[in-house]
Amino acid sequence: MNKNIKSQLQSIMLQQIETQMQSLETALKSIEESKRNETKSSAGDKFETGRAMMQREQDKMEAQKSQLMITKNHLRQISPYKECVHGEIGALISTDKGDYYISVGMGKLIIDGKFYYAISPDAPLSKLMINKKVGEQVSFRDRKFQILVVQ
Repeated sequence: MNKNIKSQLQSIMLQQIETQMQSLETALKSIEESKRNETKSSAGDKFETGRAMMQREQDKMEAQKSQLMITKNHLRQISPYKECVHGEIGALISTDKGDYYISVGMGKLIIDGKFYYAISPDAPLSKLMINKKVGEQVSFRDRKFQILVVQ
């Protein structure tokens, strides 16, 4: 397995986070603009309901943005150059069922046509892989995963 894969995975993950944050920023600016341009009409309740809905949406987006920042900070704390000999945060584990990067939960990523799964250390499969070494296996949802490589 390519030693540079973890670095490439982290780069892709950070790019995805940045893209999501930019989208949220754009949407937040749009809401702010809408709130500024909203004028109070004679239908006062309709105005207040519209503002309340915009505020709820804004609060939801701010929470998403905050969660993305937390995810980004967690990811940055993981060294892609650390060599792992067993399952742990930062380990890339190849099994007979797929390749899993224990880092942050971002799902399926593709590098050179190959699938990798970025999973959180809190994910059930990660918890089973923690402290496991090459040659060991774990059972998850009635499936057995044979650990082939840990790096």
